[in-house]
Amino acid sequence: MWVVLVIDILNREFQRGRIFAVKSRLQEIPPRLSDLFRDILTRDNENMDDLLLSIQWILFSRRPLRLEEYYFALVAGLDPDSLTEWDPDQITKQSMNHFMVSSSKGLAEMTKSSNAAVQFIHESVRDFLLKDDGLASLWPELGDNPKGRSHDCLKTYCHRYTKIDISAYVEPEQDFLQEDKKSAKTLRTKVTEKLPFMDYATKELLYHSNTAESLGISQQPFFQEFSASLDHWIKLHNLFEQFKVRRYAPRTDLLYIFADLGFASLVDSRLRDNNQRSTHRWPNQRFRTPFHAAVNGGHTNIVKGFLSNMGAEELNDPVRKTETPLFTAVERRYAGIVELLLEAGADPNFQGSKPGVDLLSQAIETKRQDIAELLLSRNFSIRNSRELDSPAYPVVAEKGRSRLRSRLEIDLAKCSDDVLYEAARNGQSTTVRILLEKGAQVNFIPKERSSPLHAAVTSSDEFCARLLIENGADVNLIPPRFSSPLYTAVGSSKSCMELLIENGADVNLVSPGFGSPLLAAVRTSDESCFKILIENGADVNLTSKGFGSPLHEAVKSDEYWVKLLIESGADVNVVAKGLGSPLCLAVKKSQTSCARLLLENGADVNVGSSTFQTPLYWAVNTDKRSMVKLVLENGANPDLPGDEYRGRTPLHLAISLANIPIVLLLLEEGADIEPSGCDISTILVEKGAKINSTDERGLTALHVAAQKGSLKAVKNLNRGARLREAGSSNNTLSYTEDLHNHVEQLLQLRADHINGRNELGQTPLFEACRLGAVDIVKLLLGRGADAKVLNNEDQTALFAIRRSHVHSGRLVRLLVEAGADPMHENRKGLTFLYASEGFPKLEVWEMKEVFECIRQGQLDESKAIRTLLGQAAFHDDIARVNFLLYVGADLNKRYKGGGTPIYDVARYGVPSVMNRLAHLLLEAGADVTIPGEDELSPVELAIKTKRYSFAEILRSRPE
Repeated sequence: MWVVLVIDILNREFQRGRIFAVKSRLQEIPPRLSDLFRDILTRDNENMDDLLLSIQWILFSRRPLRLEEYYFALVAGLDPDSLTEWDPDQITKQSMNHFMVSSSKGLAEMTKSSNAAVQFIHESVRDFLLKDDGLASLWPELGDNPKGRSHDCLKTYCHRYTKIDISAYVEPEQDFLQEDKKSAKTLRTKVTEKLPFMDYATKELLYHSNTAESLGISQQPFFQEFSASLDHWIKLHNLFEQFKVRRYAPRTDLLYIFADLGFASLVDSRLRDNNQRSTHRWPNQRFRTPFHAAVNGGHTNIVKGFLSNMGAEELNDPVRKTETPLFTAVERRYAGIVELLLEAGADPNFQGSKPGVDLLSQAIETKRQDIAELLLSRNFSIRNSRELDSPAYPVVAEKGRSRLRSRLEIDLAKCSDDVLYEAARNGQSTTVRILLEKGAQVNFIPKERSSPLHAAVTSSDEFCARLLIENGADVNLIPPRFSSPLYTAVGSSKSCMELLIENGADVNLVSPGFGSPLLAAVRTSDESCFKILIENGADVNLTSKGFGSPLHEAVKSDEYWVKLLIESGADVNVVAKGLGSPLCLAVKKSQTSCARLLLENGADVNVGSSTFQTPLYWAVNTDKRSMVKLVLENGANPDLPGDEYRGRTPLHLAISLANIPIVLLLLEEGADIEPSGCDISTILVEKGAKINSTDERGLTALHVAAQKGSLKAVKNLNRGARLREAGSSNNTLSYTEDLHNHVEQLLQLRADHINGRNELGQTPLFEACRLGAVDIVKLLLGRGADAKVLNNEDQTALFAIRRSHVHSGRLVRLLVEAGADPMHENRKGLTFLYASEGFPKLEVWEMKEVFECIRQGQLDESKAIRTLLGQAAFHDDIARVNFLLYVGADLNKRYKGGGTPIYDVARYGVPSVMNRLAHLLLEAGADVTIPGEDELSPVELAIKTKRYSFAEILRSRPE
């Protein structure tokens, strides 16, 4: 730094042409940096007042000043009478910069940052002025307290600047208490542009006053002067304060302002010299009393000063209906102030008007174990002044324990029920220990919560769990709507799991709605936990309601676990209510490798249950030809009814499914209708299925094919097939024959007659829609049928569609794609959706949007990121999802960035609706194996985010 300064001095000699004087000037320069600074500052005595103010502002301003702030700050001290609005044309930034350099005698410069500010050219300048007493030695009039006197001067200059008239910008009655953010910001900007130093002067005036007071410069004279203009300062403060809650009402007392802003020295001076009370109420203020304002701000020294002049009654007086100073300190997490208040006699049993608003609960909820310990450590005890009835264990109060509360005693009845639970959940082991020592009930289950032990295990906190168990926690207690602690530990905390088993946890305890611990091990694919459970006696064939055995769980996805379970003794033919055998489930989930493994290990291919389908029936239902072959090759009986209540065989099912080619048009047993043998029906016939077997309605497979409106079935009838057995219902037979005759006529129509009308004004398209015959509707539209034709009732073919038809939504989409107007109204002013009962509906604008996408062929195109169905699922819009599924939106199409509707439900779904959305999508055929953008399937994502019940819904697709 010395070299830089010396070079600058010598350059000035060169610039003046005094080359001859350079050598002598160099010899005059002091060798020590501090002496050089002194030489620079005292070489001439010009503008020494400028220099002093420059140094004081750079040294002692609360923050670095911008150039324009610096300029007007010095003007406020040098020539206060000239203070006025800034005219940039008259006082340019260049002239301000020259003034900055000259007033500091070259020792100040502008920083190079985007928010440039004035600073010393080097930190050594500051060291010279303060550490080397350069300030005091150069200006002895500052006495032995240059820092205190400097702050007092800066306070004065700030106060002067705040007195500038701002009436041109602010109305006399304007107090900014309710000013909206935008208008206040606009006005702040306007005032700052014209009065650049006003923001700093207003905000830091009291800072400099407080610092001066703390350094021994009394501010009592200033209080009197400041009080006279206090309302003006409050108006300025409110203008520059961005947050409404921090603004002050007119005529707010100085003590309140000092306490709120945290100026301890000013508060102490005010209390000492004016004998003001810290609990005087100011009803229009945020905190009403200066004491409460200090507590809220976390101003420990001010609180300590107030407490020396307060009694316990004032200390515990609620300044709000739901708040005392102690409650505020706990809520704001000020441990030091909490300790001060408790020492002074604050009552820890304050309870607000809202349930669960108490100090201990607040401390635990904010995860401040230190504050919770403070509340519990003052020789307090926890009293139970209520009868505690856990849902699992009725708790009896200890004999001889007083129910009267002493003054400094925490009463559990005045705390939330879940204090121990929350402490355990947050891992606050010390708080848990103290609560237990003071009498908290270790097995008490708060409303809509689990037990403390369950909470600790959920958080994988072995230390806290051990502490609870050592104090009597029941390791087998299952809270309502929760699983057992052991089930929860499996897959998340091996150490907690071992701890529970060591202390008597039942490895075969089934948690309603969750299953057994062994089932959890399979579900989470945790082999180490699985082995520990087996070693400790877990029953590998134990079934859980709704979930079955561990083997049922394994066959859904993992061949490795199926093999491991079989090796561990799992029964491959165990039947679970509602699920059937493991083989049934493997077939249903299309897990071919798992099914093959089960069959190799003795699975009975014809085992179902009294209420469930056989494996072959499910193989047909999944439309998997390879699976059908597998079970048939292993001895499946094709004529064994798969539906006990309706008597339908796999053959009936194969024909009735509208999503597979129906080709069972057989004249006699074993007829080869489709020589190519490419469909499920052919495989069944080859294996000996009886074509003419009937169900309880007397319908053969051929009846079913015709009733479903299969065009291919009817074409085969035209090739010569005839019914051999009449149905038991005349209506059924008539319906079948009518359909046959009608289609036979359709097949003979020429394209130019396809839109011929009957006496009702209806075309063949109307009749096909009325019958729900999708294939026939496709044929007619393909041959030129006009979907826009109106009948005598001013209705399109859309009005002929019956909601009861399985594929009515597909018909709606076909007609809209062909040009039918879905918003067309008949003579009664109704659209087709409102003309009949049962159709799903949305707001008119929503339906128009969907139908327009159908008309343009963009129903399944991504809009920005998601398809319409994806957007509906993302926004948890059940009605919109239902409508889009009805009209045939593709629910398994991945978006541009990855993901499907069911994936979005798993990732973003709101708990209150996600289960309903999942059921809707699953029933419509959502594929839960399609991964999202993170390459996780919806099931894997649900497990990763610990939404186990939702994962189970995804794994157990609706029947």
